[in-house]
Amino acid sequence: MEKINIFYTTTSNEIVTEKLVQNLLNKKGVVCVNIIKNVKSFYKEDGMIMESLESVLLIKTILNKNDLEEFLTEVHPYEIPFVTEILTGKTNKDYLKWVEKNL
Repeated sequence: MEKINIFYTTTSNEIVTEKLVQNLLNKKGVVCVNIIKNVKSFYKEDGMIMESLESVLLIKTILNKNDLEEFLTEVHPYEIPFVTEILTGKTNKDYLKWVEKNL
């Protein structure tokens, strides 16, 4: 293993976020999820500018985009979740050993 994949998604309140994180960590192939709380998001919907507080999830996994996206579509609380892969280079070897040990 030379690298892990990192995916970015957002979610709403703390209870929903923690439930989603638990679902992710119970999925084989997901090793870590970082939560960045209280991110103010602005977006357009139905011709209006909307505002909400969200949490950003950084998902560290050996799953590919299709597998993770399919899983998130099933368990994510949003009707249309944003899921994107953050392209990375090589990951440090000690961290990769930790990942292999904890999958």
